[in-house]
Amino acid sequence: MKVKSLSILGLLVGCLVGLTACGQSESSKEPSPEEIAFAKVAKMDEQNVWFLIEGDKTAKTPISQDARIDSVIVTKAGKYKMFKTGTGKLTLANISTMDNAEIINNAEKFDQDRFDNKLKTDSDDYNSILQSAQDELKAEKGREFADQNKIKDLEEKIPLLENDIENLKSIAYQLPIWKDISVEIIKGNDGEEPKSENISFSYTYLSSPIWNFSSFNELSSEGDKVEIIENSKKVELAVPVAPAEVNKKTFTGYTNQNMETILVKQIKNSNQKMILDKE
Repeated sequence: MKVKSLSILGLLVGCLVGLTACGQSESSKEPSPEEIAFAKVAKMDEQNVWFLIEGDKTAKTPISQDARIDSVIVTKAGKYKMFKTGTGKLTLANISTMDNAEIINNAEKFDQDRFDNKLKTDSDDYNSILQSAQDELKAEKGREFADQNKIKDLEEKIPLLENDIENLKSIAYQLPIWKDISVEIIKGNDGEEPKSENISFSYTYLSSPIWNFSSFNELSSEGDKVEIIENSKKVELAVPVAPAEVNKKTFTGYTNQNMETILVKQIKNSNQKMILDKE
């Protein structure tokens, strides 16, 4: 009985050692990287934030703290909103200290600043050109041998310019709305694994004719009418970008062969990686 008891005790100790060893073995294994695919993540009910930055082939680290954010993209349930922030000084270093709500608030601000800046520039240019055209019309009419063709041309075009000025006054900034995500997956030669994907985005843009008053004192315009349009932007993903740490936050991304634009996302740790969508 005593020997038997020792054997049982030995077995129990052995089992405990074995379990401990097994536990140590399991815990020492590296966790599997979590794969992040744009369309797959964008379909989630959870809101996700992405960034578009300009690529630089000469940079040692394509994702850097000074990288200026051209656009902020918010995705949820298969839809997205795109905020153009290129006119602002929004960098990865800036947003690394913000939560998603703060990032979106800043994106809205810079998106509106972009719109308002163009609206002001167009309005100032139009009014300056109008003043020059009106002065020239008045001067031409006062000349002894007035150019009637020039007078006629100015009298026809000045009201059109004035109409565009009035239309600019009625234009107001509009917040981006939710739009359906469109992704085109390009398969490789094997017809199974993707080699690249194209994501189609669009953002609101103030479209307005380009008015000119030439050195020959002629008034002309190029373009259609003053209106808010949807400007499209296609982003190609084909090459993964190495993760980078900015203010203790980790970011990863995907770009194309020319590294023109990088789609960037903040990740939990360097074990996560971005991949192409499969469907």
